[in-house]
Amino acid sequence: DPSLPTWKNVVRRIRELSVDDYVASNVGNLACHNLLQDLPLPPGTTKLLGLGLNYCIKPSSTTTTTVNTITRLKDDVRRIYHLRSAAGDGDYIKTLYIKSDYKFDSASDEIEEAIVDFEKELRKEQ
Repeated sequence: DPSLPTWKNVVRRIRELSVDDYVASNVGNLACHNLLQDLPLPPGTTKLLGLGLNYCIKPSSTTTTTVNTITRLKDDVRRIYHLRSAAGDGDYIKTLYIKSDYKFDSASDEIEEAIVDFEKELRKEQ
């Protein structure tokens, strides 16, 4: 459309292109490195991730992420609290810990209260 500015015509044209056509037309140096030696990536993954993380789909809300993060924090704090005495043993190697579905008991009242307070403050920020 000659009546529109050039940049508007470019945007309009890019919107009309399919993702495959757009990627094939101008991106030569993708910034995605596949470090998986035995597992193949789904088709199109390299093209999508190669454009950078700004092109990845993001949730409109962080509520789910926050819930998962808080749950993991609680589990990690409780695990560390209960395994802290094992660190003094000569047989315990902290870096060999393998994550499992085991649920540790609550930590001390002071620590549990601090976790609850932290969660409340975090939710106020959202």
